[in-house]
Amino acid sequence: MSRTSREASGNGAGEARYPLFAVDEGWVEKRLPNVEASINQLIDEFCKNPYLHRVEHSLHCELYGHLVASGELGETQDYGLVRPRRVQKEWPETASRQTQDGTFRKRGNFDLVVLGPPEDGTPPSLDPENFQLGLIKPGVVIEIGLDYGLAHLKADFEKMTNSGVRHGYLIHLSRLPHHGETVNHVENWITTHMGKEHEGIQLAYAQVIEDGRAVRYRKLGEPTINSIRISNTPL
Repeated sequence: MSRTSREASGNGAGEARYPLFAVDEGWVEKRLPNVEASINQLIDEFCKNPYLHRVEHSLHCELYGHLVASGELGETQDYGLVRPRRVQKEWPETASRQTQDGTFRKRGNFDLVVLGPPEDGTPPSLDPENFQLGLIKPGVVIEIGLDYGLAHLKADFEKMTNSGVRHGYLIHLSRLPHHGETVNHVENWITTHMGKEHEGIQLAYAQVIEDGRAVRYRKLGEPTINSIRISNTPL
């Protein structure tokens, strides 16, 4: 494990630190089917009833519930002096992002992450302070956007690539009355950027169309964007 290192934050808002260790890759890969099934469940729910939740934070809670109900993801992880649940919300970014003037800002947070055993297989002695600072590189990172346009989606994508996320999931959901041209811009970007060059980052997508009568969607593992009529039957 590497020692804690520091970067100067350009705006004086505090210091950013590199993680003490990453989550074991082999352990993560075996749990990805559970993560992806939970995300696809959220997409199915949105397609059936786009107004099940009013705000994005409710979607975070819904997905959190699906994840912790999925086998080992809901268990705790022994890190020596702390034993947190493996699924965490508002986990600090791994790396600070650079601003246009070349300085580094204070780390933001990922919406949801999955923690697990450390990469060397030995439980470290992680103290509560370093846990609260988020000095673990998570095995899975999830970012959700509700009722945003392409700029927000691109920002979440750049947030993941800047932190070197190995397994990232973007969830882009929208009920906004976008014109067809705007929807095309989003879908063209998805087609262009979710290819093999970024295979570590995947995207799930759903956009309400036709004045709320249908949804265009793309679940994880599906190569194309499809359409479905919205059912009036509640979940």
